Amino acid sequence: MQFTSENSQRNESDDGFVLPLVITVGLILTVGGFALLTRVFGGFMGSIRSEQARQAREIAEGGMAETIENLNRKFNYLLINCYDPSISDNGWQSADQCQNIVFRIDSGKAVGLWNSPRYPSSVCPGVQRESYNQFSKLIDTPKGEYRVLRYIFDGTQFYGGKGTLSIEGTRRSSDNRILATSVIEQTFEVKPKNCGSNFKGNANNSGFPGLLASEINLGNNDVKGSISGNILCTGCEYADPLNPQPGEELALIQANTNNAEVDGEIFIGEITMPDVWPIPDKIRKAITQVTDDEDNPIIRSLQENINKESGTNTYKISSQPVPQAGESELSNGGMCATDEANPALAAGEPITYCIVSSIVLSSTEQLEVDTSRGPVKLYVTGDVDVGGQRSLKQTRSDGLSTTAFRLGLFGLNEAQCSKERINNSSFQQNVKLAGVSKTKKKNNGGEEPKAANVFVHFPCGKVGISGGAQNEAECNTTDESITPENALEGQVPYGDCGGGDIRGVVWAEEWDGSGSNNAQLVVPSNAADDGLREQGFEYAISVKDYVAIGTNSWFGFGGVPRP
Repeated sequence: MQFTSENSQRNESDDGFVLPLVITVGLILTVGGFALLTRVFGGFMGSIRSEQARQAREIAEGGMAETIENLNRKFNYLLINCYDPSISDNGWQSADQCQNIVFRIDSGKAVGLWNSPRYPSSVCPGVQRESYNQFSKLIDTPKGEYRVLRYIFDGTQFYGGKGTLSIEGTRRSSDNRILATSVIEQTFEVKPKNCGSNFKGNANNSGFPGLLASEINLGNNDVKGSISGNILCTGCEYADPLNPQPGEELALIQANTNNAEVDGEIFIGEITMPDVWPIPDKIRKAITQVTDDEDNPIIRSLQENINKESGTNTYKISSQPVPQAGESELSNGGMCATDEANPALAAGEPITYCIVSSIVLSSTEQLEVDTSRGPVKLYVTGDVDVGGQRSLKQTRSDGLSTTAFRLGLFGLNEAQCSKERINNSSFQQNVKLAGVSKTKKKNNGGEEPKAANVFVHFPCGKVGISGGAQNEAECNTTDESITPENALEGQVPYGDCGGGDIRGVVWAEEWDGSGSNNAQLVVPSNAADDGLREQGFEYAISVKDYVAIGTNSWFGFGGVPRP
């Protein structure tokens, strides 16, 4: 009998089962290994792409910082324009066009190209006038490039606004293939600031033109006041605008360099400015007695309307309240009428309007205007002569201080000037000014400024000081703690002056300076604030530059090429 071992049977069975099991497990491990390797490799490649995308974003961020720095330091005025290369050949568009986002280029001409920028107003001295050229920049480490995609400004020249800048950054390979791209867009505040000062810093100069004219012959005259005693010649041009020469401004305004003094800055170029303050239609018709014949209004001279006060050599005009029902509309001999307060102005006082054909004083006659009840705006259709020993003076019987814009002396507006020049191309109003001929002593013993405190605006007038040089201006150039708000009687605010021949602001077609004396125009340091308060923001013009500050919003997106 033959016997079979039980152990032998079990071993044969085991040998038949282990081999397939080993093969199966091996396959599983192999597939798992390959899957793991694939995931590791994919993660490695993803990590590389993520790093490249991060580097592209860093390149874009660096380009954003560098572009804003360039705009703030060198090209301030491009902050209030726009750029979009898809609209024109690398051009900044004007602010009014770019605010619509849908750009429109009239007659195929872009406004303010990057390679030929246009300035919206007069610019600060020393401003960069070369065209902007850093649209893109290559980066060595990591290798890449950034470029400016678009810049949009939404705001105004006066208040500033918001700027939105888009920058694209690209990460490139050693053979210049694009590995990753990132675009970031940042919106920031664009704020106007005074020339030569930091934003919200103490202003050494307001940029406000105390003397503005298309043509200026300064002669021996002085313009006093370091903060607002600035001159703006709108009709002057540099021989080479890209490279102004030292002292060229003095030559352009025909200043006698041995005698003339300008405490502020001299600005050259055009500026956006308002026309003569308009007279309400009902006021104009009441004063000039216009009915059906609009072309022949009745306008009389100062002397035909009022007489000198009894026992004096002074003509006097007084501001008036708004007439009540049953009261006469006219005042001051029929040459004035009062309108209710302009709700847009902070002063909130009624305005007295006066219209005369001429103001020509003789001998030592004076014209005194009392603005206690509100601003007075005096319109002259002909000539003004209050020069020499004659004078124009603003007073307040309520004892409060006068300001330049509270008394306005206005000529014909631009439309009226153009109409007059149709038949007489050389038509021009002549205006001769002087302050009070003799100064008075204040209670503390100091000199009372003899200047008129007046805003003079003659778009087609030749204005100058006749006589003068009778009271040297005394200026505060050291004590910054004294301001117009806290100055006590006898104190002069920082950047301001006491005395002088005319205190106020003069805007005209031409300034005809006297070459025979050192007559002085003193411009109050807060003249721009006075203009804003008394006549609205259009009159608070100034030469400023701009700065980009803060971040209102920021976002970015990026991508990498498909393998």
